Amino acid sequence: AVTEVSVIRASQKEVFMPHGLSSYEDHTGEIRLFVVNHVNGGDRVEVFRFDCKTNSLHHIKTVTDPLLYSLNDVMATGPDSFYASNDKYCTNPHDKMIEAWLALPWSNVVYYNDR
Repeated sequence: AVTEVSVIRASQKEVFMPHGLSSYEDHTGEIRLFVVNHVNGGDRVEVFRFDCKTNSLHHIKTVTDPLLYSLNDVMATGPDSFYASNDKYCTNPHDKMIEAWLALPWSNVVYYNDR
């Protein structure tokens, strides 16, 4: 069965437009969900802690960086680390359009570690 999971963010004014996601369970059983979020201010990765008792996600932090600019997906590798893919290489809107029209294979992968 499919059930809705409540998302508890620090601010309800924040836009939440999820795209790619990945989960990570540590040795204590804590589950973190890493979610690509497309917002007007730029792409970012939101990190949540899953509470199985209340079926809810509690926001832990937001990760932004100039290298996280055209996010497509994320793969958690630890409680504070992940790989993320950018589906475009160019950052200029005009160049991104040309890149898409020509189907240029210029995407990339970046690694984040908060240690």
